[in-house]
Amino acid sequence: YNNLKTWIESDIRQEWIERLQPLIEKPETIQTLTGLETWFTLPNKPMKAPPPRYKMAVVTWLGVFFTLSILNRLLVPLLIGLPVLLRTFLVTGLTVALLTYVMMPRLTQLFRRWLYPT
Repeated sequence: YNNLKTWIESDIRQEWIERLQPLIEKPETIQTLTGLETWFTLPNKPMKAPPPRYKMAVVTWLGVFFTLSILNRLLVPLLIGLPVLLRTFLVTGLTVALLTYVMMPRLTQLFRRWLYPT
């Protein structure tokens, strides 16, 4: 992050932008996402600002709740013979994968009007 910030604020970058000005069609927009905000992006929609933290917390909690409820019901009974540490490792790994690729994109779409009121 520090290197990126240094580059964005550098004189060299500004010189290149000035040189390339005839080729630039519209002003740049720089969007930096960190942490949970990356879960709350909508496809093909630039995010002006991330949702408030309490909204991200509520939607994330719903995602974790439903994901763990489903896994506890369907998967955990199949893993009973495994050591607790391995079982926890598998369940948490699958939870993170499901949240990242399945649950959060769908929940973000479902709650888009609440997360990003117009």
